[in-house]
Amino acid sequence: GGNFDHFTQAPIEAVPDDANGYEFKDWTGDGVASTTSATSTVDMVMERSVTANFKLKDYTLSVTSGSGGTAESLDASYPTYQHGTTATIEATPDSIHDFDVWIGGTVGDTASASTSVGMFGDVSVTATFKLKQYLLAVQASSPQGAGVGGSVLGGGTFEHYTQASVQALPDTASGYEFDYWSGQNVVDTAINPTTVDMI
Repeated sequence: GGNFDHFTQAPIEAVPDDANGYEFKDWTGDGVASTTSATSTVDMVMERSVTANFKLKDYTLSVTSGSGGTAESLDASYPTYQHGTTATIEATPDSIHDFDVWIGGTVGDTASASTSVGMFGDVSVTATFKLKQYLLAVQASSPQGAGVGGSVLGGGTFEHYTQASVQALPDTASGYEFDYWSGQNVVDTAINPTTVDMI
């Protein structure tokens, strides 16, 4: 601002507060040569008053998923958000996967399937998934009771679709021998060792 001679072009410049997410929008007032340029001039043929207008920056959120499920944002404004706003994101695993973690962006809780992400720039986040894990419990049994007659190797936690190896160790010193396997998904109940389908 200032005083200018008649017919001169007064230079003007708008400087947005970039650190707080603002950008130049336009000039309002008469005589501005280019109302959409942050750097412009004003035609001084009379007293003028012009105003630089600013707005919060808009950013784009991209939500993708790896194999094993889907990911999305249910926000009405998706995929565009103003600087400083919070976007909600949600991951949904399929029937044989569990949610693992979010990758990318300033995610509030990377280990939560439903969480938020702060929008301080363009953001890309990806939901990752892992195969479900199942517990295989094994035990020995005989007509004399559970845990009598020997022991079993092979229990533990296994991923979906894997085959767990199990082996019965009969107490031969006490006169026991392997008879059969009982339980679900045993590949061959009559052989020892065998495998169990973890599905």
